[in-house]
Amino acid sequence: MLLKSLRNVRHSRPLAYYSVEYMLRILRNLGPIFDFDYERMIIALSVSLSNIQHLVASPELLAPYASLDTIIPDDLQRPVTRAAITRASGLPRETVRRKVQAMINAVPNAVTPTIGPQV
Repeated sequence: MLLKSLRNVRHSRPLAYYSVEYMLRILRNLGPIFDFDYERMIIALSVSLSNIQHLVASPELLAPYASLDTIIPDDLQRPVTRAAITRASGLPRETVRRKVQAMINAVPNAVTPTIGPQV
């Protein structure tokens, strides 16, 4: 899909190359954190992106949090449903349900404000 959308863009080959290179670097770096469970990784990244999508869409709201060293407060993050994770990730609904539940169960007393009503 990325390659299709870049077809008419000047310098699309280098842009596609660097995008794939960046994606592979992310997978390599995050692999050990998620025990190389790439579906869990995709779900976590989908939740993280969905939580702050409204900030990304508004540069003036995102500006104070532009640095990766700055944590975005919980009250600025929006909950995301499992259905939204399924749509964003392309993973099967049952896979998302099972993996999200396993992630919640893995941290016994964790509060999960970023995963909203389980639809």
